[in-house]
Amino acid sequence: MSEGHKPTSFRTFFKSFSKYERHLSAGAVVLALIVDTLTFVRVDLFFTQLLLITYLLVVGTGIVLINLREEGGAQWISPTAYWWLFVAVQFSFGGLFGRFLIYYSRSGSIFASWPFLLILAVLLVGNEFAKKHYTRMTLQLSFFFLCIFSFLIFFIPLLLGKIGRPIFFLSGVISLLTIFLFLRLLRYLIPKRLRPNWRAIWISIGVIYLVVNALYFANVIPPIPLSLREAGVYHSVVRTAAGYRATKEEAPGFFSLYETIHLLPGEPVYLYSSVFAPTNFDAYVVHQWQYYDLQQKKWIDSSRIPFPIVGGQERGYRGYTLKTAPTAGFWRVDIETTQGQIIGRIEFKVDITEQEPELLVEDL
Repeated sequence: MSEGHKPTSFRTFFKSFSKYERHLSAGAVVLALIVDTLTFVRVDLFFTQLLLITYLLVVGTGIVLINLREEGGAQWISPTAYWWLFVAVQFSFGGLFGRFLIYYSRSGSIFASWPFLLILAVLLVGNEFAKKHYTRMTLQLSFFFLCIFSFLIFFIPLLLGKIGRPIFFLSGVISLLTIFLFLRLLRYLIPKRLRPNWRAIWISIGVIYLVVNALYFANVIPPIPLSLREAGVYHSVVRTAAGYRATKEEAPGFFSLYETIHLLPGEPVYLYSSVFAPTNFDAYVVHQWQYYDLQQKKWIDSSRIPFPIVGGQERGYRGYTLKTAPTAGFWRVDIETTQGQIIGRIEFKVDITEQEPELLVEDL
């Protein structure tokens, strides 16, 4: 093999094109985030799924071509094209992590889901600093498997029209099968580069799989594709021909961490919520009422009220529950799935008063 045909390493290209690479890699991340923001509508739309699948295909193709070139094959890939492969892979990883961060953050309560959301945010930011290490197969394939798993966690429920632990387990099995077939392809195409990394790759994949499962069963992963459209506490909620009509107090003119609702003795408080679910998607939503016990210094379950939702409504499936004669103090209602994944949370304070407050009528 002549000197001109020797495979060029990524380090050589990084030095040769460092002036341009720094700007283009940062631009790839910024462009990915702009695309995410401008194109996000609903997680169940065809274009949304097509874009994510395209990102995954670009990453998979890029991994194959980069490693073919590193092993000494694919000499038809020019140095410039080889360099652009890294930009494309980084852009696609940034697009995937950015989209996942948007989808998962809109699906669950940040109070319950922050560990998983933090992981996605770190990966999104870390994607910028990992560009020099994309020749490392373990890193490439670990990121790729996490993206496949994160995608299938909500894509499989969209296909089947329901969520739950069996559906999540199926998503994990399909993720493992997908990465196994991809590794079989790499083993055929680049046996020399894959062989010394084989054990490390599978250990990394196994750790990611176990961590994601642990987060899921700890109810940390949001119940995507469900998402909370709106929710609030009211003095009354009634269903009308046009939807719902509620009464509530005028918002105070100052900032408060807790909304305060003033109730007459024995008066109930209502919790209204609107939960989005994709078309042909059936699930149950639970309103978990809790009050804060000052002596025990913890939240105590008061009542748990489930009701079914049917997907397809743009504004979400609307419903309400009520608590009769709540005690004065701090209350919260978790809007969650039947297995405890929190879709959203409303916190408020109840004050018992002898004088009825001035109420406003609101159409929901």
